[in-house]
Amino acid sequence: MQKLRVSTSTSSHYFHEQLKKSGLYQVHSIFNSSFNIVNQEMTFLNINQNLETLSAIGLMIEKDVFQKILKAIKVNDIVKLDNNKIIFYTSSNPLLLELVTIDLFNPYPITVNPMVFSHLLNLNNLQYDPLLNNRELTFQQRVGRGTGFTPSGDDFNWGYMMILSLFNQQLPSLVITKTTLISQSIYDRLYQEQWGWIYVQLFQSSIPQIQIDSLMTYGHTSGQDTLFGMKCALEDLKNRK
Repeated sequence: MQKLRVSTSTSSHYFHEQLKKSGLYQVHSIFNSSFNIVNQEMTFLNINQNLETLSAIGLMIEKDVFQKILKAIKVNDIVKLDNNKIIFYTSSNPLLLELVTIDLFNPYPITVNPMVFSHLLNLNNLQYDPLLNNRELTFQQRVGRGTGFTPSGDDFNWGYMMILSLFNQQLPSLVITKTTLISQSIYDRLYQEQWGWIYVQLFQSSIPQIQIDSLMTYGHTSGQDTLFGMKCALEDLKNRK
């Protein structure tokens, strides 16, 4: 068994909880800079190499170690979480990842820079999924609407729901079983008011435009779909006054 040691890692509150429970997972999906694992209870977790894209279900580890793991794993490989250790049972030589120090990403409650809201309201030329143009759609009708691991309708809903949370508004009660399992996991975190790093940074940033520019290129259309949801929520809240 090859041992890999990470001196510093950053974990979402949710990932850290699952790590302490221990258990068996499988590699579900693999991307260039992250991969997802899932257990029999359909608990999704994400491991990546960039702090900026740390999700509410994620763990960030050092890039060089991450790349070694990425080259070795395949979809359906067994993964064991065991306290501060993760074992990847690859087809060749199992990898033992030891997490020496885990920084817990816990920025809650979020201190918001009010300037963010005016930047979001003034957003123009967003290249969001055209299906979101129909503002008559309900939150429930948007669940799972679109393609990909996180459909555009879900991305829109998340942006809208984050704004509602920041203004202490009640979140819509949604049936989320008709979307992807990854989206379901993110909805679950949203209801617990646990968000990804990139969104927390947006609301806390002293220079919001820099974070907005990062979101504009986040995913295929995910970032812009989410920004559109935020803009629509702010417009709707403004019109209620």
